[in-house]
Amino acid sequence: MKVDVLLGLQWGDEGKGKIVDLLAPEYDAIARFQGGPNAGHTLEFEQKKFILHTIPSGIFRNNIINIIGNGVVIDPETFKKEIENISLYNPSCKENLFISKKAHLILPSHKILDKASETAKGQKKIGSTLRGIGPTYMDKTGRNGLRVGDILDNNFLEKYNILKNKHKELAMATMNVAQKNEKLIEIKEKLLELENLPDKERRKIDLLLRMIDSEINDESYWEQFEQHFNALNDDFLNKLKKEHPDITHKDLKMCAFLRMNLSNKEIASLLNITLRGVEASRLRLRKKLNLPKDMPLNEYILRF
Repeated sequence: MKVDVLLGLQWGDEGKGKIVDLLAPEYDAIARFQGGPNAGHTLEFEQKKFILHTIPSGIFRNNIINIIGNGVVIDPETFKKEIENISLYNPSCKENLFISKKAHLILPSHKILDKASETAKGQKKIGSTLRGIGPTYMDKTGRNGLRVGDILDNNFLEKYNILKNKHKELAMATMNVAQKNEKLIEIKEKLLELENLPDKERRKIDLLLRMIDSEINDESYWEQFEQHFNALNDDFLNKLKKEHPDITHKDLKMCAFLRMNLSNKEIASLLNITLRGVEASRLRLRKKLNLPKDMPLNEYILRF
C-alpha cells in the first residue's frame, strides 16, 4: 500500500490543511497521525469557514475515509464541536470517520495541570496554549493516560477519577512551587533595594541574589542555601552556638530568616508551613535562647 506523508517544516500555519484538501481526491484515505487541537486547519466551502482542530481535512469528501490515528490526543469537547459544525455542511460525515481506540484523551484536569506547570515556570514559561496537550502526551508516554477504547470499559469512570485525582495532586504541588518562586522573587526585590551595606554584608546579599536566580525552580535550593549561608556566616553561627550549645540546625535556619528580617508570612511560604507553625518555632527558639519577655527575638538575633 502506497502512503504519502505531508509534514510542516516550521512551527505550524504552513497551510497543511488546505493542501491536504486539495490533494484529497487522489487518495482513498486521509489520516492524521499525531498532534493535538491547537490552532487547527481553516477551510472554506461555499463562503463558509470550517476550522478543524482534530479531524483530517478530507472529511468534506464523501468518498474518502478519514482516520484519527493513535498518535493524536483528542479533546472530547473540541471534537464534539467540530462534528456538530461539520454536520451542518456534511450530515453524513460520521460514516467516513474512524478513530483509533489507542488515541489518548485530553481531560479537563490535563488543562489545569498545563496551566499550573506554565505558571510555575515564571519567566521561563514556554508559551503553552494551555489546552492540556503536553500533559496528555506525558501521560501517554508514561502509560498513565486514558484512551478512546477505555470509554467502552465498565470501569471507565473509576479510571477517570483516579487519573483526575492524580492530576489534582500534581497541580497543587506545582502551584506550591509557583507560589514559592513568587515569594523568592519578592525577597529578591527587597534585597535589591538594600543600599550602603558593608562589604561583608553586600557579599552575602549578592550570593543570595545569585542563588535565587539560579535555583528558583530547583528543589535543592535549601541545601545550597544552608551551605552558602553557613560558609559566609561562621562568626554569627559560632557565636550563637557557643552561647546556646543546644540550638539545632532547624533553629539556625529560623535564625537565618530572622536575620534577613523576613516576615512570618514569608517564612511560612518558604518553609511550606502554616503561620501557626512559624509562631510555634519562634516560641520554641525564644525558650532555647532563654530570652526575657521584653526582648524582641529579631533584635537579639541581630546582635550576633
